[in-house]
Parts: sequence; C-alpha cells; structure tokens
Amino acid sequence: MAGFVGHVNARIDLGLLERVAAAGHPLVIVGPASRDFAGGRFAELCALPNVHWVGRKPYVELPSYLRAIDVGLTPYADTAFNRASFPLKTLEYLAAGRAAVTTALPAAEWLAAGPLLRIAATPEDFARAAGEELARPRTGELYARRRAFAAEHDWNRRLATLAGLIGVEAKEVAGR
Repeated sequence: MAGFVGHVNARIDLGLLERVAAAGHPLVIVGPASRDFAGGRFAELCALPNVHWVGRKPYVELPSYLRAIDVGLTPYADTAFNRASFPLKTLEYLAAGRAAVTTALPAAEWLAAGPLLRIAATPEDFARAAGEELARPRTGELYARRRAFAAEHDWNRRLATLAGLIGVEAKEVAGR
C-alpha cells in the first residue's frame, strides 16, 4: 500500500495522489485536510474504493500506519515555499524502512539516495515509481539500507556538521 502522512493542504499536489489512485494502487492518507483545499477534489479522491483517508491521528499512532505502508509519498507541489523547504517526511519514511517517492524539489535532489529514494518529475512518473516500489519485495537488507541512509541525516549528524562548520565541538552547540 502507498501512503501519505501529513497535512493535506496547498503544499500538496493533489494530482499526484489522484494519479497514484487512478493507477489502481491502494492508498492511505493519514492527517488532517484543510477545508478549503482543492474544492471537492479531495473528497472525490477519498471516495475511491482503493483510497482510505483516516484523518488526523495522534503522534503515537503514526508508527502503526508506517508499518502498514510499503511506499511513503511526498507529493509536494512545485511552489516557491516547497522549493525552499526540506522534505523531512521523506526521511521519516526511509527511517521506518519504507520506500519513498517524492517530487523533484531541490532538497530531494540534494538527498539523491539512488535506488532508496525515487524522485519523479511528472504525475505519470510519480504513479509509475509508486507502482514499481509497491512491486518490490520488502527485504531485511533493503529495510536496513533505508534506515541507515535516514540515520545519516538525523539531528545528531546535522548538529555535528553545523558544529564543524563553525569550529566547535557538537556538545558545545548542544549546551552539554
């Protein structure tokens, strides 16, 4: 099953989720939806038999949804805000050992995890990448590689990098 975890709002390219669903892939959407987002299109998407929107869930329940999905989706619209942001949810999918498909935004391109992160430029490519990842068997080796890649980008590593750039020990920056 493919899944999106997060707020459904103007940051999201709803057409990408629609394309994944139109390809027949099972899709779960976890998170609140802005009332004014996309008119009736979101409701139409959620009415499809292969789409299940569960709404807002407490943080402690999110791991159970991440265990249920095979492919995490980051369907960000190509906007100035998204181009300047970092797709943390993509790393969260990988940290959970799941495949990840994201739109071609600068931060995703910077991550460039090769076969661990699929970057798609068009709705067709996005749905195709999701389908290919859904067809890929879950293996312990792939799960471990995804988790290891995400760990390379955790906050401790980022703190150490920042500390090195300013010439101090990471524990000094952290106040320890």
